[in-house]
Amino acid sequence: MSETSGKTIGRYVVQSLLGEGAMGSVYKAFDPVIRRVVAIKTIKMEQSRTEADQAEFMQRFFQEAQISGILNHPNIVSIYDVGEQDKMPYIAMEYVEGRNLNQIIHSQPRPDTMELAKIIMQVANALEFAHSKGIVHRDLKPGNIMVTPKGMAKIMDFGIAKMSGSHLTQTGVFLGTPSFASPEQIKEGHVDHRSDIFSLGILAHETLTGHTPFPGQSISAILYKIANEPPTPAANLAQLPIDAAKWRAVFDRVFQKDPSKRYQHAAEFGQDLVKCLSITDTERARLGTFMGQIDMTVRDAFGIQKDIQRSEFEMSQAGQPRATRGYAPQPPAQSSSKAGWAVVLLLVLIAGMGGAMQMGVLGDDLKLSALLPLEKVFPPKTLEKSIVLNSNPQGAKITLGEKTTEFLTPYTFKLNGKQGDVTQLKLELEGYKAKVENLVLKEDMETELTLVLELMPINRLITTDPPGATVSVNGKKVGASPIHFEFVPDKIYQIRIDNEGYYPAESNYVEGKDGESKLKFDLRKVMPPGKIQVQTEMEDLDIIVDGQKRTTAFSLPPGSYKLQMQSKRYYFNKTQTVKIESGRSLELSTPPIVTIKKIDMAVGYAKVRVDGYYIRKGNDVEYTPLANLKIAAGTHVFKFEDDNGNILREMTKDVTDGEQIIVDLD
Repeated sequence: MSETSGKTIGRYVVQSLLGEGAMGSVYKAFDPVIRRVVAIKTIKMEQSRTEADQAEFMQRFFQEAQISGILNHPNIVSIYDVGEQDKMPYIAMEYVEGRNLNQIIHSQPRPDTMELAKIIMQVANALEFAHSKGIVHRDLKPGNIMVTPKGMAKIMDFGIAKMSGSHLTQTGVFLGTPSFASPEQIKEGHVDHRSDIFSLGILAHETLTGHTPFPGQSISAILYKIANEPPTPAANLAQLPIDAAKWRAVFDRVFQKDPSKRYQHAAEFGQDLVKCLSITDTERARLGTFMGQIDMTVRDAFGIQKDIQRSEFEMSQAGQPRATRGYAPQPPAQSSSKAGWAVVLLLVLIAGMGGAMQMGVLGDDLKLSALLPLEKVFPPKTLEKSIVLNSNPQGAKITLGEKTTEFLTPYTFKLNGKQGDVTQLKLELEGYKAKVENLVLKEDMETELTLVLELMPINRLITTDPPGATVSVNGKKVGASPIHFEFVPDKIYQIRIDNEGYYPAESNYVEGKDGESKLKFDLRKVMPPGKIQVQTEMEDLDIIVDGQKRTTAFSLPPGSYKLQMQSKRYYFNKTQTVKIESGRSLELSTPPIVTIKKIDMAVGYAKVRVDGYYIRKGNDVEYTPLANLKIAAGTHVFKFEDDNGNILREMTKDVTDGEQIIVDLD
């Protein structure tokens, strides 16, 4: 089929191509029956490699229609129709005039914070609705949110969404956009609505600050940060109308790696996000004016002339006195029947507003959620949880909220309240730091808690002679000596002292086990080194000083050292302690190399060991008689062995040049 203007898809007349991807195309089209502009999404089946791929693409395509079809919400793109033409499936959906959020947040100048926040609130509102239907979007990002010129946000592309009970998406299959994925989406592929809330947090952070909370130079780096690292704070937070402390608390919670510690509702996140914004008096006045126009708009649209008494909640939302502007005050209700009529009337108004929004009578930005926040329409459920509390060590005093109790751990107590209520728990024990935890009341909260108390640190003084040295503890510089430092008992601390002109000093210190003498350092002044010169004829001589190989001439700082000289070729091995003095030279030498003219047995033959080493020629052990053996002059131990390793004769001999060693077994 040609994709040019004037062609038809089903009954729809194509006007232009809006976009094209690997799986399909999106067109702007006209419905001649309803006489409205629509968007048509098609799928390119020829790009699928196998029948299984085709089946999956088809299933996902029609799943989008199925899912979006039940999501009747002003902030979600509506689905009108689904069909197939020439084996090409298509969906007819609401055509949204405007820009996507990605284009908006990268435009210059950027919209003000309140306008951007309004978009986020609408997205949170739509997600709350989708989640209530058991639907998870799985690919929430700025590119999937359209914004009309009047500021109405609409979520689109539920094409990889997961519906409760659907088996289309499988555990371990990653679907979504890396930069806006949740940790569980990256690690497991299996997600629930809380994954969307994590993605909503990323979207809100980037929209309001212009900075992504998990930056990276590659996809793998971004995915690793999302799954394992805390968010990167926005550098421009101080320049925005935002309360930084509240902001950090909200985003620390929404970016929890564990979904159970995250916000459980998109609306709850949206409500807390609003509290982070520094709203001006002008903005409050504008909101009050906006709220005050709603009752008149509804009445004019539906011909309702009866005076209506507004609730205290409505009055507080509108910022007006109890008597509605333009309506006569009503007397208190006299009977339950009047109260019943008030409920019916409220329902009529709610239904009327929904119809008005569908018909376009009310403005794009006027919707019920602006009047009735979620917690007012559906009050949070009251919960009671029994908490088994323990501490390590036990016996800690318990404080709950503002109330200090006389109870000690272990102890069992009850938490009562609404979903999401927070109670501060504090444990105190002498010798230990106070432990503070916030208990969030919810259905799946932990009911058995064991809190580990940290020992109170002990303040100690670190001194050096001379003073003024740089003190480092566990690799971190803490200041100049003398200096006080707090040590936690039973923990190992590595202390290093550096001072120009002095040798570094190091010590491991454990509070409660080591004495304070380990915190006093007498520094040795750096002195000019001494020198060692070794005279030798042995070309294979190894010189080892305190485990380190040296050449025949080298320098060492003043002090005592263990020095070993060894030559396997000439059967020489000597270890000695040498003392190096500053600016002085020490000369050492090896014994001269002499020749043993003959080594033999008076009767028979044998293998010979010299100082524990066989006499060899190459890799082969030699037997007597042996001639012209080069060896270091001095005392050596000779062992004569038979083929089975039995010692036939052992002797110690002071060897000189020209020796002959003849062994008689008698």
